[in-house]
Amino acid sequence: MGRTGADCQPYLLAKADASQIPLKDNSVSLVIATPPDLGVKRRRKRDYCTSDQEEYALLMTKFLKEAIRILKPRRHILLISSLPGRRKAKGARRVVFHVLQKRVSRYRWTHVRIKSETFLTHYVEVRNFPWWALSVWLYRNLIRRYSEPGEIVAHIFSGSGNGGIAALELARKPVLIDLHYQRQTRWRLDDRIRGIRPKINSSFFDLSA
Repeated sequence: MGRTGADCQPYLLAKADASQIPLKDNSVSLVIATPPDLGVKRRRKRDYCTSDQEEYALLMTKFLKEAIRILKPRRHILLISSLPGRRKAKGARRVVFHVLQKRVSRYRWTHVRIKSETFLTHYVEVRNFPWWALSVWLYRNLIRRYSEPGEIVAHIFSGSGNGGIAALELARKPVLIDLHYQRQTRWRLDDRIRGIRPKINSSFFDLSA
């Protein structure tokens, strides 16, 4: 994961299901989650997102259980709203992230929604990626607000890798989890690293469960 030849890279990239995240308990400082919308279709049949609301809710329940497990106490999960964004300007959309905090309730760790963050942003086209992606600019804003330099940021349903690029640019250590597009994402991350190498810590970190 996240290695190029004998070199070690300052990120982890894993092909994994969001309901079984291969990371240690209490190992990350921020979780960002951008699952596909209910019923959205991709280019290939295996990429189709379910249209069954109960099945989708079960996926989110399993994901949140795993997110709480890997997240440090009192830290945050940023979960994108599944509601379609409204257009506010030509080409721009309103994007909402729900901010969940890991807390203790009835002697167990759970999540509490504390607020929502709203952005007006343009989606961007990414080469060799089959759909529009959220911008690096938006991810930079989220990562600045909810993490500190040197901390580990896990992006689940990481897609194009823009969240990982933003984390690298801000001197965080990104962990990217998705079932597809690892080759394209690795190429984009490594290309970005070449441009900012003097500014980042290139040591590899072990978070595998």
